This record gives sequence, structure tokens and C-alpha cells, in this order.
Amino acid sequence: MTTNASISNKKDYSKNSDIEKRITNLVEFGKYNHQSFINHWNEFSECHINNIYSKAKEYYRGDDLWTNFLIGNKKSGNKGSPFGDFLISKIQGLEYRKEDAGIDLTFTQSRNFDQVFGLGKPDNHFTDHPTNYLIYLEHENNVHDCWREMIKLTLYKSKLKVLVTYNDKRDEVFDVLNKNFQSISEQTNLFFPENTSTEYLLIVENWNYEINQVTWKYFAYNFAGKRLNK
Repeated sequence: MTTNASISNKKDYSKNSDIEKRITNLVEFGKYNHQSFINHWNEFSECHINNIYSKAKEYYRGDDLWTNFLIGNKKSGNKGSPFGDFLISKIQGLEYRKEDAGIDLTFTQSRNFDQVFGLGKPDNHFTDHPTNYLIYLEHENNVHDCWREMIKLTLYKSKLKVLVTYNDKRDEVFDVLNKNFQSISEQTNLFFPENTSTEYLLIVENWNYEINQVTWKYFAYNFAGKRLNK
């Protein structure tokens, strides 16, 4: 049996300082949770939306315009996301991608897969895919369709999964969305439970017309759909 020399002579990364640094950062990322994201989203909302109200109001709920204003257009890449740029400025080593594997916005700090060999390409040791994700974020302007994004998030693997959507001026919206998120999470965990450290965060817009500013309601859940905040 012939063994490809480039495969058998694997590079030793055990003493690589970059790897050690990334492992340390990943330990810190293990502490990142729904409350960390809430704090960052509130700060982003205040500086990016409420402080430039005239522009925000022009785009507000304008479907693609509003989505672009918050998280960027639907073109795949690692540039052009206002919230993405904001968050990576707050967390050292964080990177983001738009439209990554069908998710609106993803965040990762991990290195890409290596020692992955393509047939006929023995020198191709690295890929452009990260080994894990810290955050998946889905943004849905139409609250009536957001259950689809809820289901999508349960099928992907990430430390924190976030859905941002909007109230349509009905009080029951918050209750229905909360129950839907809990129900979907519970059902997807019946046969193949998620990592117990996984958290979900539902963010629902609640525009304050008295002061003309956007506010948000937050619903956090554990991996199985149990509510984490009140």
C-alpha cells in the first residue's frame, strides 16, 4: 500500500504559539453567553440606531434596506456588516462571515480546519472553514415567518444562537414567539440533544413611539428550550 508522503509527514502543531493563544481565547469564549450578547446588542443599538435616528427611521422595517443597515447585505463575505464590524471591535480575535452556510451572520474565533487533504492535491492542508462557531445570528423582518429561522438554528451547531425579529404591534406576539421557541427547542432535543452549554437568544423589537427609539425584549433559553431569563 502506497502512502502519500505529504499525508504521512504531518506537521506538528503542538508547540505552535498561535495554537496555544487560540486555545486560551477559546477558554475565554466559553464564558460568552446570552447576557454578553445582550450587552453588546444594546450598545450597538444605542450607537448605531438611536444615535442616528433620522437615518435609522428612513430604513426602519424597510426589509432589505433595514437588514443591510443592521447586519449587511446578503452577499457572502467577511466585510460590510455593521453589527459584525461592531462586535469584532469588542472581542479580540473574533471574525465574522455573512451568508455562511445559509446563516445570515456567523462569528468564530477558532482556526480553520487543517490536515484536510484533497484527492490529487497533496499540498492542500488547510481549508477556509472554521472548526467551530461562537455565534449564529439570524435576522427576520417578517415575524410571521420567524419560526422557520427558529427551526434552522436548532439544526446548526454553535455556542450561542440568536434570532432577531420584530413585533407587529400586537401584545400576543411576545407570548407566541416565546412559546414557539421553547416548543421547537424541546422537540429537536428529543432524539439528538445538543451540547448542554448551547444557549439560544430571541430578540424582539419593541419600538418606543413616545421617544422615537427602538428598544428590545430578550428571551434566553438553554439547549433544551428552558427559559434562562425573566
